[in-house]
Amino acid sequence: MMTANDLTKGARRIGAAAALCVAGAGFASAQTFDCQFPRAGGMVPQQVTVTVNGDKATVIDPIIQQVHGKAIAARISNDTNKRLTVKWELRLNKPLFYTISILKPDLRANLDLNNPVMDFDWVQTNEYGYTTQGSRGGCRQR
Repeated sequence: MMTANDLTKGARRIGAAAALCVAGAGFASAQTFDCQFPRAGGMVPQQVTVTVNGDKATVIDPIIQQVHGKAIAARISNDTNKRLTVKWELRLNKPLFYTISILKPDLRANLDLNNPVMDFDWVQTNEYGYTTQGSRGGCRQR
C-alpha cells in the first residue's frame, strides 16, 4: 500500500511529466489545467494535472505517477464554454473511478472518486476508504 511519503515523491515529478504530455500533444490546441485540492487525502490526490488536446485527454497525479510513472489516457465526458469534465480509471488491485469537473469561467474544480465495494462470497471490503469520496479546489490554466 502506498504511503503519504510515496505520494509526495510522486507529486514532485508531476510538473515534468505534465510538460512532456503537452509537448507530445502539440502546443497549438492543447489546454493544461493544474488543479489543487488542499483538503483531499488518501486516494483522492491533492494535485491533478489535466491536459486536453482536441477530443483526447490525459491526467496525472501523485498516485498515477507512483503506479504508472507517466500520465494516463482519460475520457472527456463534457467540454463546453462553461465546464470541462474528464473521467479516468485507475487499476490497482481493483478499479477506482475518478471524475474531475472544472468550471471554466473561474476555474473552480470538483474531484470525485467512486470506490466500489469488493464483494467476496463471505465479506464486503472497501480497501481504499469510503465508496464515494471527493474534494473541492481550484485550477490554473497554463
